Amino acid sequence: EQQEENNLPSTKIYEAFDGSTHSIGCGSSTEWKQILYRFTYFRKYRDIIERGLCYARLITKADEPLYNELCPFLFYWIVHKIKENLEGDQYIQATTTVHNLLQKLKPRWNCSKIYSSMGEHIFKKSKELFDYNYNWRVLTKQGGKNKYCCTANCRDSLRTAADAYRTLESVCGGDEGTPYCGEFNTKRNQWNPKELPELNCYEEKQHKNCITGAYLYQQLHK
Repeated sequence: EQQEENNLPSTKIYEAFDGSTHSIGCGSSTEWKQILYRFTYFRKYRDIIERGLCYARLITKADEPLYNELCPFLFYWIVHKIKENLEGDQYIQATTTVHNLLQKLKPRWNCSKIYSSMGEHIFKKSKELFDYNYNWRVLTKQGGKNKYCCTANCRDSLRTAADAYRTLESVCGGDEGTPYCGEFNTKRNQWNPKELPELNCYEEKQHKNCITGAYLYQQLHK
C-alpha cells in the first residue's frame, strides 16, 4: 500500500492495466483478436492486453483527466509491454498496428495523441515526455499529497522528461516526415516539461515543503 501511494499517477495507470482481472472479450472486436494472434510479438501478452482494454472500457468521463488520455495510455502501455519481442523495423510496424486499431475506438475515446511509424528511440522518448506531462497535470491539482513528490524520484522524473524533450528537439528538428515529429515541431513549446509548482508533502504527523518550483526550474534548464 505504501509503495502504491508513492507511485506516480502514470505508473498507477500502467499497473492497473497490468493487474486487470476483467474477463477477456468484454467487447474486443474480432479484428483485435485476429491481430493479437497474427503477430508473434503480441502472442505472449495477448490475454493481458485484452484484459487491460476491458479495464479501460470501464473508465468514465467522471475520471478526468484520465478519460481523455486513455487512448495514448493504452498505446504506450501495449507497445512498451511487447518491446522485448520487437526487433529492428518491427517497432515501426507495431506502433502503426496499435495506432490503427486504437483509432477504431473513436469517437468514444480521444485518440489524437497516438502516432504511427514510430521507431524505438522516438517511442521511448515520447513516452517519457507524455508520462511526465500527465503527471504534472495530476500532481499540481493534488498539491503534493502524493508522497512520491517527497522523494528524489520526483526530481529524477523531471530530469528524464527534460532529457527526452531535448533529444526529441534534436531528432525531430529536421524531420517532418514522421507523424510524431510533425506534431512535436508544431507543439514543442506546449510539450516542454514544466516545473512543478511548490508542493506540500503531507506525512502522518507533519507537512513540509520539500520541492520548490524554483529548484525544479533550475534542474530543467541546466
